[in-house]
Amino acid sequence: MDEPKDELNSPEPDARTAQKVPLKNRRAVDEALAYWEWLKGPRDFPSAGEIDPMRIPGIWRHAFVVDLAEAIPDSVVSRTGSKLREFCGSNPRGKRIADCLPPEIRAHMVALIEMATNTKHPAMESGTAGEAETLAYRLAVMPLSDDGTRIDRMLGILNFTQKT
Repeated sequence: MDEPKDELNSPEPDARTAQKVPLKNRRAVDEALAYWEWLKGPRDFPSAGEIDPMRIPGIWRHAFVVDLAEAIPDSVVSRTGSKLREFCGSNPRGKRIADCLPPEIRAHMVALIEMATNTKHPAMESGTAGEAETLAYRLAVMPLSDDGTRIDRMLGILNFTQKT
């Protein structure tokens, strides 16, 4: 994986770097974590405004951004790719986590957001859910901050399959 250059010596992005962040691993969660690290650079957190779906076209369908509320279940999905819409059965944009996420994943999402907020680091989980454990998922959340200190949003990635 190419590392970001020292901020003081970094040229403006050119056509090659503006298209996609160079990544070795193609799995959605691993790519998202690498993208978050790349955006973050030497800072503690990247900001939500830096998230550019054009730089992560292969995984944006798995991505979403949550605007955090004081009570995590009241946090609102502000941006979303198609996988979260598919998972929720409708467009979750503008809806609270408590209202849009299916019960089998809601508690996992809330717990991961709380963990990432408390540790100030990404948190991830994989497992099964649903009746007879027919849903296999991998979920990650990565803290975002508009002011560089207070975590106010999360970049999330959800990958899932229905087992038959």
